[in-house]
Order: sequence, then structure tokens, then C-alpha cells
Amino acid sequence: MLFFAEHPKAVLGAVFNSRVYQVASYLHENGRKLNALVGYDLLQKNVEYLKSGEVNYLIGQRPGLQGYCGVKALCNHIVFKKPVTAAKYMPIDILMKENIDFYFEFE
Repeated sequence: MLFFAEHPKAVLGAVFNSRVYQVASYLHENGRKLNALVGYDLLQKNVEYLKSGEVNYLIGQRPGLQGYCGVKALCNHIVFKKPVTAAKYMPIDILMKENIDFYFEFE
């Protein structure tokens, strides 16, 4: 990856999409390890790298709950003519290898 060639002293990483497994794979294949690597979404590949220690933290965004709240707001607005709020703050979960096996959202 071009980033690591240009920044050889990088020791921390954050991937702001669901592809943290690609960075973890690159680091593993090139014998590099960051002090901390954080990513989003509980894709199977991301969880595998979390369990192996290549990824330190994953942020779970509860997509099922987000979808439910979106459909509920749409129904309230269109069917029941109720006002809906412009913003709905949702919980996030921070997962690490010590707690991923007990996380009920990941199956």
C-alpha cells in the first residue's frame, strides 16, 4: 500500500469503512504490526483479524436496529402522519478479542 511506503513510521491506524481486513491482511503479509488498528463492521474477515490480534477494535453499528428505526420513522411519517425527528442517535458497540465471543449481535 502506498500509504505505508510514504509513512513508514505509522504506528496507529483507523479504517472508516468495513474494509479493515484489507489493511490487516496487507500488514500481516508484509510482517508489519501497528500498535492499534481500528475498523468498522462485523464482517467475518474483520472478526477473524480481530480474534487473531491484527485488528485491535471493531465498532459495531447495529445495522438491524438502524434499519428497523428507519422503517419505523418512514411508517410513522407516511402512514400515521406523525412528525419524525431529523436525527436519531444510535448506539455503537466497541468490540475487542476479549469480548467478541460474547457479543449477541454477531452471529
